[in-house]
Amino acid sequence: MERVSKSIPRPLRPQPLFLAATCLLLAGALAQPVAAQTDPTAAPSDGLSTTFLDDARKIVVGASVSGDSNFFRLPDVPAGTPSETISTAYARLRIDKPYAQQRFFVEAAVTAYRYQRFSYLDFDGFDYRAAWYWHLTPRLSGTLSADRTQTPTQFQDTIGIRSNVTTTETYAFTLDGQLFGGWHALLGAAQSIRTSEQSLLQGIPDYRESSGEAGIRYAFASGSDVIAVQRRVDGTQDSQVVNNVVVVNTENYSEDQSELRGTWNASASSVLTGRVTYYDRRYDVFTQNNFSGTGGSLGYTWIPTGKLRVLLAATRSISPWQSLFANYRVSNELSISPTWQVAPRTTVYMSVGRRYDDFPQQSLAAVSPERSDATTNAILGVNWFPTRTLAVNLGVEYHERTSNELLMEYATNIARLSISLGF
Repeated sequence: MERVSKSIPRPLRPQPLFLAATCLLLAGALAQPVAAQTDPTAAPSDGLSTTFLDDARKIVVGASVSGDSNFFRLPDVPAGTPSETISTAYARLRIDKPYAQQRFFVEAAVTAYRYQRFSYLDFDGFDYRAAWYWHLTPRLSGTLSADRTQTPTQFQDTIGIRSNVTTTETYAFTLDGQLFGGWHALLGAAQSIRTSEQSLLQGIPDYRESSGEAGIRYAFASGSDVIAVQRRVDGTQDSQVVNNVVVVNTENYSEDQSELRGTWNASASSVLTGRVTYYDRRYDVFTQNNFSGTGGSLGYTWIPTGKLRVLLAATRSISPWQSLFANYRVSNELSISPTWQVAPRTTVYMSVGRRYDDFPQQSLAAVSPERSDATTNAILGVNWFPTRTLAVNLGVEYHERTSNELLMEYATNIARLSISLGF
């Protein structure tokens, strides 16, 4: 799909920030560490190979094979639905180096996706995450980061069966200044770009946006905290659906977000987290696509024993959506996810969730009734670490969506085997 780069506002171009981040991160990667340092909130993990990713420098290689009984997420039809076997192989390099008060983190991965029946979907993805966790003084700190992900098609939200690889890039800067006592001043800025091969065939629109935020944080001695943030987002969306007509041109928008979030360490074995955000999005030209509303999340982590962990979560999200009769989606989800360490090297995990999606209609294109979906997701798996450098994962999944639009319904079963090796 042809990109019209001249329509991108200059503040949205990421190159200067990315180049600065790259130079700083490369300098940090060449520096020698002065002490071992770990930060579980900073280092991304795939949930499979955490045991052998604790060192400052590590290479991980892995492969997986999975079978999907309804690959294209089609409704049940007499002829049946096509299944697919997907194989992946990846290699990942991770560098994590502290230097004095600074810390530099880089992780890059290449992944090959191969499809047995539908080989036209094959592709090789490149992901990375890099961050400089900086400290100017003990009271002034922050991050400078860049990350990129490439993901294959999610056919439940895409029209047709064409290849539709999505690339998301984010560049961010944050500042945390301790004022006095537990009070902190927060500042942040970010640039994000989402592009896909088939932008017009999916519900989630492509975009380019920049954001800035300011807030205040109060940190309690117990480790709990409360944060209030005001955020402004300015962006460009590649396409719009207006009054049942696809408009293929860029459209500028702005969005104000008012957010309150916090963490409460209720006890040594329980933590409660919450967030409430009010969104107000306004488009420059197609004002009938404006929307606003409140989203948020509530999570409760309970660790009754050293071997059992249970996460309860409730979320509500409001996000842009492009279809003939709706321009945003409202999702409400409940889930429970227990993890049980049955042996020193074996962990069993599961997750059961139910999500409800509503698609409010545009007033000028209203039909009856509005689309409404309900999706059930169930996952059961086991992680086994036969050695410190070898990890094996076996999992099964079930996903089912019901809808008042019959063509949106589907059900599928997935089985997956993954093996990874670190050295």
